[in-house]
Amino acid sequence: MDNRAAFDFELASQKVDPSDYIEMIQENGRKHELNCWNNLQKEVSTFIEISQHLSSTERADKTIKAMKDGIEIIFQGGFIFDDFVARPDFLVKTHSPSELGDFSYEVIDAKLSQSVKADSVLQLMHYSDAIARVQGMLPTKAFLILGDNDRKTIKVKDCFFYYKNLMKRFINHIENLNDLKPVHLPCSHCDLCHWRNFCSKRWIEKDDLAQVARITRDQIVKLNKKNLLTMEELSNSSRDLKLGEFNYATYLRLQQQASLQIKSKKDGGKPIFELIKSDEDDYRKKMARNQDVFGFGRLPEPDQGDLFFDIEGDPLYEEKLEYLFGIFFISSEKEEYKSFWALSLKEEKKTFGEFLNFLSGHLERFPNARIYHYASYEKDALRRLSNKYNIGQRFVDNLLRNGTLVDLYQIVRESIRISEPRYSIKNLEKFYQSEFGKREDSVTNGSDSVVFFEMWKDSGADINSEILKDIEKYNLQDVRSTYFLRNWLLKIAKTFGITINQSDSNKKDIAEISEKAKGYAKDLAIITRKLSQEISKFNDGDCLRENLIDLLDFYKRDAKSQWWNYFDRKELSSEERNEREDCIVGLILEKKTSEKRSNIYHCKFLSQKTSIKTNDKCIDLNSGKSLRNLSVNHQDRKVQFKASSDLQFPIDIGLAGPVQSDVLSESIFRFGRDINTYRALSQLMRRDSPTINNDGNDKDLSRYKSPKLLADLITRMDHSLIFIQGPPGTGKTFLMSRVAVILLSMGFKIGVTSNSHKAILNILYRIESFAKEQQVFFKGAKKSSKENTSQHFSNKETTESLIEDLFKIDDLINGDYQLLAGTAWFFANEKLDQTIDYLIVEEAGQMALATAIAAGTSAKSLILLGDQNQLEQPVQGVHPNNAGLSVVNYYLTETKNSDGIHTVVPSDKGIFLNKTYRLHPSICDFVSEAFYESKLVPSVSDLESEIIWSKNNDLNMKRNGIQLLLTSHNSCSKSSEVEAEKVCEIFETLLDGSFYKSKEGKKKIECDDILVVAPYNMQVELLKSLLPEGSKVGTIDKFQGQEARVVLVSMTTSSAEEIGKDVAFLFSKNRLNVAITRAKTLAVVLFNDKLLEFPCKTQEQIYLVNTFCWLHQNFHE
Repeated sequence: MDNRAAFDFELASQKVDPSDYIEMIQENGRKHELNCWNNLQKEVSTFIEISQHLSSTERADKTIKAMKDGIEIIFQGGFIFDDFVARPDFLVKTHSPSELGDFSYEVIDAKLSQSVKADSVLQLMHYSDAIARVQGMLPTKAFLILGDNDRKTIKVKDCFFYYKNLMKRFINHIENLNDLKPVHLPCSHCDLCHWRNFCSKRWIEKDDLAQVARITRDQIVKLNKKNLLTMEELSNSSRDLKLGEFNYATYLRLQQQASLQIKSKKDGGKPIFELIKSDEDDYRKKMARNQDVFGFGRLPEPDQGDLFFDIEGDPLYEEKLEYLFGIFFISSEKEEYKSFWALSLKEEKKTFGEFLNFLSGHLERFPNARIYHYASYEKDALRRLSNKYNIGQRFVDNLLRNGTLVDLYQIVRESIRISEPRYSIKNLEKFYQSEFGKREDSVTNGSDSVVFFEMWKDSGADINSEILKDIEKYNLQDVRSTYFLRNWLLKIAKTFGITINQSDSNKKDIAEISEKAKGYAKDLAIITRKLSQEISKFNDGDCLRENLIDLLDFYKRDAKSQWWNYFDRKELSSEERNEREDCIVGLILEKKTSEKRSNIYHCKFLSQKTSIKTNDKCIDLNSGKSLRNLSVNHQDRKVQFKASSDLQFPIDIGLAGPVQSDVLSESIFRFGRDINTYRALSQLMRRDSPTINNDGNDKDLSRYKSPKLLADLITRMDHSLIFIQGPPGTGKTFLMSRVAVILLSMGFKIGVTSNSHKAILNILYRIESFAKEQQVFFKGAKKSSKENTSQHFSNKETTESLIEDLFKIDDLINGDYQLLAGTAWFFANEKLDQTIDYLIVEEAGQMALATAIAAGTSAKSLILLGDQNQLEQPVQGVHPNNAGLSVVNYYLTETKNSDGIHTVVPSDKGIFLNKTYRLHPSICDFVSEAFYESKLVPSVSDLESEIIWSKNNDLNMKRNGIQLLLTSHNSCSKSSEVEAEKVCEIFETLLDGSFYKSKEGKKKIECDDILVVAPYNMQVELLKSLLPEGSKVGTIDKFQGQEARVVLVSMTTSSAEEIGKDVAFLFSKNRLNVAITRAKTLAVVLFNDKLLEFPCKTQEQIYLVNTFCWLHQNFHE
């Protein structure tokens, strides 16, 4: 095998001789190693440096001898195992016992980069593997000393199983080189792969559809199913061909594209372009009746001040870094170029501000100028950075609103077709090369730019480096090309007599700011300035005020991201909406009925990937009209909703804008104005341990696990907070309901809140039940929606409830209620400020820090109840620093020298409920080790629990524990028939005479004893259609807090290629924990092991995939 295909770094060597760069990196790396060596020697009394001149075998022998001798630091050691060589920089002695004695070793590696990279993590795992073979135990931690001498800690088990899986695949690859076959379908890695020319040649030989520009894997599969297998066949197919589930606009585009490429091929590869055909244009206008500006109509008249813009970004950085902003323009008939560099995240904010200042000044001089770019990356980056740093948000909004930013890629794809296999700006250059010239620089594409930037980071060079100059030359060529592309499009429009500038975008109306918005901005500025002045009085800063400043604008940032997506959806064509998961396109009316003043619409839609689900708030994207009571059946592709007025079908629907959150923002402002009033919130923001009166300096809270002891502890809290961590099945809600009743019996006023009404109702039912049992009577009220009965607590069949539903906030506040319940929108009300003695935050791991602060102004003390290792609340916006964390993750963030969050609450900050009454020991063992530092233990009450399978069990199923079943399927993203059929087979076997045995005896398994879970609604609905009526089927999120004897988990997705942007969602360690731990006796996980081939590019991605590799290693039979 050509090893170059395994490393992106080698891509650069194909474009330019990197020997000078490599030598510089190696030399500076060696200096960094020696500097680390000199510093580490000062920390110990015994150390050894292994000679560089030894053979690998001699080096390994000396290293092992030094380890057995207990030398404290071994420099330049080495190992040989399984035909592999390992050369760690430093081996460091620790106090953990091993086969070597009462000590063991961990690895430290020195890296010049300023951040932790995926390949560095894998190196550490390789070294840790080698160490484990000598000392008989896997090291607990490994360390990186970065170029700025910052030492990063890596928990070995968080990454080790991904490394082992990768190593296994690598060995298998080497052993089966002769069996290699070209990949039929293109994938996201094609542009980086060194074998891309090999595959392209095969596609050309077969005239494969993979050659068609802008075609996707899914589209190839669908066309193949319709017997359209080659580009020639697609080219010759009728424009009137109806392909059922295939989007018609997409078919028209691809058919013209294939025809044009075939035509060019027969003409010797001559570049050809055509205007889009009239039938596609007519269909597009039909599907977007209220949007009549497309293609050339979006192209403005040229202005002397026009700018041409391109950003270079590094997705491999610890946070995404935009490291170069390039601008090209014509001044006095001469080409001008300006670059703005941000070489680190610390510089990014300053550089972005300088860039916006340049744009603002330029647009003042040239008010009709436009800023041209190619593709949406630049627009998205401006949005993200303005939100992240709270810089120029209104300026960026006006750039978007007034049409100042012009995406030439959008104009190209809506106007013309080219005979090229891609629509990159490099491909388009063939059509205006006589004006533009030819690229001959070292860096030739965006991937190269990232590679070279990574090389620069590793080199230790300064801003004058030749590497950065090469990147800048590439950026210059991109922005120049954007200028000549714009001119070429103007020329086409003139040649064909096409009217441009139809969008009326010369009207540069600056959006008026409402009085409400002005008041918000003024308050934000005043509070921010106040907090900043207070921070300046602290020598080492103040995490309370620093993080609070980031939280002040949390909801505006969160809403802005949602509003941007909202307007994007409205502006896109129907075909482009079809590629988004927040839309459903082409709804066809089947039936319309009337109900009072509303119409009920019953519709159907074509097969598409969409995440819209029942009860989502949506609008008709053409008219903007709101839709109510939305019901979506993905399996049957049916949609039903109410709307107040007639709609013109077919329609596209999409998610509506964000909910109003002013009351939450104002509550956080109150905290910012007067921090000292809210002592519990101040302790939370400082991450302080609870303040307990009469504690006798006993900071160990772990013994307060009974209701009486915990209630006593809580009553001694002095305007403070406590976190109670309850892993699955440990009874946290049971415990807290009893504590609440004790507190109510003592006369305290209690609040209960959570993100979901379901979680609130769950604990309220427990509280009321136990209160009645204990003869404790109180008045309670829950804030509910009158229309949404699923939020209601009260049972209409009885009048004896201690808790009633109220629908007006003032009725709850003004009533004489000892217990109040509702979401943060209720508790953030200023009239409740500091009126609640104890606010119980249920499922606090799912509540954003900002939301907890907003609700927490109502209370003197907080009780956080949850588990940071289960589901989190998804955050919409981009937030600085810690502002996007959940309240629990923020509180449990480890020290500055670590990037992690405590997986088990420290005993001085809260209580860890360490005994699970749900999980069978063989389930608990894995869960405890993988998620809870091996501190979760099973109850001894049901050790004999097992499934007794029927005689028809041909599936070789386990009786208890965790079982992994590998499935084989292709091109499945959010729905898999193969996995659904397998789930049904297991389900039917369970119902066909299977039993479960427990300490109570033996009982026949019924539907209620089985939970079926999947990550996606589309798979859930497929499963519901196949399983018996009444089966408990839902998403993983839906079933948090529930349990069953057997849980069947369908992971659904076929491979890394189908994951798309769902990496963090599908591979979520917390979500896997929730899925497995619904099971009391047996958890069966079905997934395609091709998912484990996901190419992790960052440390965070390794963390995500690692747990699935761990599961695979432990339970694959």
